[in-house]
Amino acid sequence: MDVSRIKKNDLKVWLPLFDDVEILCRYLPQSAFDKISAQTSAVKFDPKSHRSIPERDEKKFRSLLGRAVVEDWRGLTDAGEPLPCTPENIDWLMEELTEFRLLVLDAPLSLEKMVASERAIQEKNSLTTSEPGPTSPA
Repeated sequence: MDVSRIKKNDLKVWLPLFDDVEILCRYLPQSAFDKISAQTSAVKFDPKSHRSIPERDEKKFRSLLGRAVVEDWRGLTDAGEPLPCTPENIDWLMEELTEFRLLVLDAPLSLEKMVASERAIQEKNSLTTSEPGPTSPA
């Protein structure tokens, strides 16, 4: 397996969300995931137990993760108009659309799923572009 695209942070795949909706997601390596987790975590001191308790701001975590993963989309509309792919719309979808959130939280963290989706798209495209044309009678 060639890892050059991972090193360049250039593995992006259109992932299906619904029949007519696709999300362009970037593969997120563990180091980037850990950085986002650290940015959204804090240690609080509990005066009753005299212990430090790690806490993560889950909403901020989802926001930063969504913004790191989602590059674009097609097929999402708002009152019939295309919904622009903006940080604010990514945040809103992460909070309000469970299927969107699950896709963003799952597939881009799995290199296997990203590569499998990319292969499926390539196979589908090769089938549609290599269909035989009309044959002439012999």
